Amino acid sequence: MKPNNAFQPTPPLRGSPSLRSARLNATLAAMDRLVLVLLGVAFAGAFTVHAFTSLGLGLSFLIFFVGWPVLGTLVTIDDDLKGGWSNPDGSVRPPWLQAPFWGQVIGGLALASVGAAVDAGWKTQDSVPFWVMGAAGFAVAVPMIKTGFKKEPHGG
Repeated sequence: MKPNNAFQPTPPLRGSPSLRSARLNATLAAMDRLVLVLLGVAFAGAFTVHAFTSLGLGLSFLIFFVGWPVLGTLVTIDDDLKGGWSNPDGSVRPPWLQAPFWGQVIGGLALASVGAAVDAGWKTQDSVPFWVMGAAGFAVAVPMIKTGFKKEPHGG
């Protein structure tokens, strides 16, 4: 039985700033600390490579946000198969067969596209296709990634 709390505040209107911040807080609460650390490492690595080499920001983001997860998956793919280290009895569906993994890859491609837009001159006509691809990529990636947060329990 739920306790009756007569002094509950009225829920915020749809799309209000407090509702948006509540959604953001819920999403961030669902993310592991490890995920946040890895995101920080990837951003730091991409900006460092961009700053100290002749590589553009788009290519640097592509290396760290697409290349790193895809290469890591390819190196350890046998562990996820039946009889592997992560799946000894074959009952676990490999992460690379699930939407959140591909959402992360698409999100990395979108981020690399935004980096390429900055490289092309963020306010120029040449950057428009990169901005469009970045926006479209994020529109596809975010719902795919969110499905993983809904299904998997995460610690705080």
